[in-house]
Amino acid sequence: MLEANIAPPQAYITEIQVDSSGSWTIELGFHEMSMLFIDSMRLETSSGSAQILQLNYLPGYTIYYYDSLALVTNANLSNSLTIDLSCDYVKLYSYAFTGNLVVSVDSVVFGSYPGSFLSQVSPAQSMAEVGFMQGPGWCGSFCLDNSPTLGLPNDTAGSLSTLFGMVYSIDGNPFTEGSFLFDRGNFFIYIQPDGSFSQRIFACDYYEDTINIYFPPWPYTTVSYVIDPVEVSFQPDTAIQRDFITISIVAFTPESEKQKPKPVAFPNPFTDRITFYLPLQNHPVDEQRLRIYSQGGKLVFDQVADPEDEMIIWSPASPVPSGSYLYQFGSVSAGFTGGTIIRLNH
Repeated sequence: MLEANIAPPQAYITEIQVDSSGSWTIELGFHEMSMLFIDSMRLETSSGSAQILQLNYLPGYTIYYYDSLALVTNANLSNSLTIDLSCDYVKLYSYAFTGNLVVSVDSVVFGSYPGSFLSQVSPAQSMAEVGFMQGPGWCGSFCLDNSPTLGLPNDTAGSLSTLFGMVYSIDGNPFTEGSFLFDRGNFFIYIQPDGSFSQRIFACDYYEDTINIYFPPWPYTTVSYVIDPVEVSFQPDTAIQRDFITISIVAFTPESEKQKPKPVAFPNPFTDRITFYLPLQNHPVDEQRLRIYSQGGKLVFDQVADPEDEMIIWSPASPVPSGSYLYQFGSVSAGFTGGTIIRLNH
């Protein structure tokens, strides 16, 4: 039986390539030893589904700590499937019997399929899960790759582009400081003193109509802005200029929230564990919680703080990628506002 808080065994899609003849290859990634506990796997596209009958595992390492890879073609399947680059999806099911049946799913959509951010894929390219180091943490996303590495660890060659421009305040003047997350990928755009920025990003499609700017000093003030929508589609090894023009404020951290005592997080950045030293709780009957979110807004940690608790320790498992996270401390009834950034470096 799986222990609590342990992720079930799962395979992940790490790269897909479809050539001009329609022949395809899919690369799968496995976390440490996970392939030993997966009982079966199945692939699905818009053309149908098929069981994966056999695999040859290869050593490999990528941003998300896969320690082995495997390549799948129609030769590995119980029946043939087709993949249409213009509009399709690939879905991978992993089945594990751990007393109960556990089914884990990973998927990628592309072309004009709903939800796709890989809309312009050519047969010479692959769609690859790629990561790179930005400042204190890793950034990772699926993107277009001009230099496929099927069967080898994915790298950034042929898969990154450059976004550059200016960031303007509501009054039309450039911001002189701050940083914000731009859409997918878990990377920050850092505003320079003249209001400019230049950021290496993944080659894919982006759309953003709001941004949350983190203003120094520590522990940062966060202001959410509506912006003139930024929509851009990148091919690898290109550079595109887009300015971020703020139109109005969505919300900001009220002064009453800034004055509330917050946990002290130490060390920050951290590698394997971080301790939150809790403030004295004025209302112990009102349940207090510590919540931690990924940059994509996913809740990765949620723990109740009992009135007698002096600290809470978070030790994220290895599948939790390096990068920046946002923690909040408060009560459900009063709501959670504001937040403070912590950084994980595995």
